Amino acid sequence: MSSRGDGTVKEGRVFRVVGRAILAVAFAASAGGLFAASAGDARNQLPPGDSEDHSRLTTEERIWFRQMDPSIRESGPYQYPLFAERYVRWLKHELPVVTSLAPMALSGVVVEGEVDATNNPIPESEVTISINPRNPNQIVGASNTIANNAGQTLFSSTDGGRTWLRQFFADVPGYSFQSDPTVAWDSIGNAYSITLAVNLPVIKPYITKSTDAGVSWSTPREIPTSSGSNDKEMMWVDSRPASPCRDFVYLAWDNYSSGKMLFSRSTDGGATFTAKPIVVDTNQAGLIGANVTAGPDGEVYVAYQSVGHKMRFVRSLDCGSTFEPAIDAASLKQSFQFNVPAQCSRGALVYPSIDSDRSYGCRNGWIYMTWADSLSGGRCTDNQCPSTQACTTDIYFSRSTDAGVTWSSPRIVNDAQDDQSAKVDQFFPWLAADDSDGSVWIGFYDTRNDPNRIKTDYYLTRSTDGGETWMPNVRVSADSSDETAAGAERGNQRGDYSGLAASNGHVYGIWADRRPGGTSENSEDAYVGIVSADPAGCVVGNLDGGTPIGLN
Repeated sequence: MSSRGDGTVKEGRVFRVVGRAILAVAFAASAGGLFAASAGDARNQLPPGDSEDHSRLTTEERIWFRQMDPSIRESGPYQYPLFAERYVRWLKHELPVVTSLAPMALSGVVVEGEVDATNNPIPESEVTISINPRNPNQIVGASNTIANNAGQTLFSSTDGGRTWLRQFFADVPGYSFQSDPTVAWDSIGNAYSITLAVNLPVIKPYITKSTDAGVSWSTPREIPTSSGSNDKEMMWVDSRPASPCRDFVYLAWDNYSSGKMLFSRSTDGGATFTAKPIVVDTNQAGLIGANVTAGPDGEVYVAYQSVGHKMRFVRSLDCGSTFEPAIDAASLKQSFQFNVPAQCSRGALVYPSIDSDRSYGCRNGWIYMTWADSLSGGRCTDNQCPSTQACTTDIYFSRSTDAGVTWSSPRIVNDAQDDQSAKVDQFFPWLAADDSDGSVWIGFYDTRNDPNRIKTDYYLTRSTDGGETWMPNVRVSADSSDETAAGAERGNQRGDYSGLAASNGHVYGIWADRRPGGTSENSEDAYVGIVSADPAGCVVGNLDGGTPIGLN
């Protein structure tokens, strides 16, 4: 059930398409069709608080979702799963069925170029990437497949990202839809990928494993979850050879029907997981956007956002066995999602990305976090295409030098910001700390090259002093991408996040791209930027005061 680089697909993939078609026909044949509801009483079938939800589902679609999943919340801005619109379009058959390198150097950083990693006629979005810590030339990535077969694409490289093998996440029996990819490696070179399998009202994570650098993948295994609706899972594998939790697999996600943030772990290479997920935080207003990482000595860190305008953080000091009470790491202007012209129909999550310094250098144990937010208050609400949204967004960064007990005041890391003559947006940042030297990297989407704030490029920045200073942002994408143009996959656009991985001076950023004139012109592809960097010296800075406090 895989696809080779020549685009050929084995028969196993066809069964999902046929099975989904039969399912849709059966729904359409039922009273009035899949999403039918009389105009006169449709709204009366929804709870009064449904109007508070920020999704763009129609009234009929909302009614259908609640019939399929009675556990959906009845108030607040985050009631339906974020994949809901993609899922509806998939059921309606509205989704389609179907670089050369130019080195550039800057401050010890060389942008070697970019590669279309998927080169796929099927649109893709919501991308993720990870490097084998034993061999930085081996990389795995994944993306949502935005098509009638609505699964996930897996792709791998064994030559530092120059060429890629494209496959698909295996079919999960009883489930016809997959979403929210996440990938990782362990210390001995095994790769892992997790997806959310959907057959409403059931939404469950499944894991698959590769022991041959992504050439083949195991039969997916279910990861135990609580009842209700699960969303936005992220994985991390503690691949440090000296860690007391070596090769433990960690997974964090939100249960949006209960307002809980959940955590599970595997201590046997993904064969089994925690029988009952640990509830690390609860907020009836809603929690969303989990991201998880590990410290150098058995710590586990989880960051996520509260619908109540807070960036939340929780930690475990015993390899994920128990967790301390969660804290507020930062205050947010946006609740959990905003709209900008480049992401005008789907919207963009605030979504945190977190990592820690595991270099055993002078900043060993420091934790870093990034997210997108607006400069001023008031929700960015315009979700029309084209958009005239006045609200603009930036990339924020905060750090903790005491294992997450306290956090620095957030600061902006993008160097293209609003002025009196132009507005600029940055969103969907991802952060990676290089274990070899502790340098911190952040990649993000950026509209600075388009005065209309519609076309995006992928930009990257690096700090070698723990986030005190940042190198000038460098453009990695060779051309801009417009996800609002005619024929674009507007329901999904870029998905909900980008990806970034760094190891031993090798850095790979990944983004969704639909540039004109390229292989991805008629369908969004996953592009990978290839970057290399000189080792960083160990300079420690005082983030709030701006004065270096140590030099090694």
